[in-house]
Amino acid sequence: MKKWIWTIIVVVIVALIGGYAYSSHRSMQSQYDTAMADGKSAIQDKKYSEAETDFQNALRHKSNDKTAQAYLNQTQSLVSAESNLQNGHFDVAKSDYNELKMPIMVPVYW
Repeated sequence: MKKWIWTIIVVVIVALIGGYAYSSHRSMQSQYDTAMADGKSAIQDKKYSEAETDFQNALRHKSNDKTAQAYLNQTQSLVSAESNLQNGHFDVAKSDYNELKMPIMVPVYW
């Protein structure tokens, strides 16, 4: 009889831990998806500093994500280039624009 009780207790504990881990993962994924969508939307609206913050938030939820890191790097280069261009530092702005290796992917809405 004691074995059944311990078996039930272990099953309940394993189920609770598994459920918590799953819900935590889903929550983190949802927050990542929201941050990425917000960042892409900010790029489309030409709010590059806001996009930079959104991509940094995405990386807080998935620290090794290559897509979020690529978007962040490109956005930072673009922010730097725009700033240098406005401040009249044309050579530095040109260098910053040349660092943009790939275009920032902005979804096209028909």
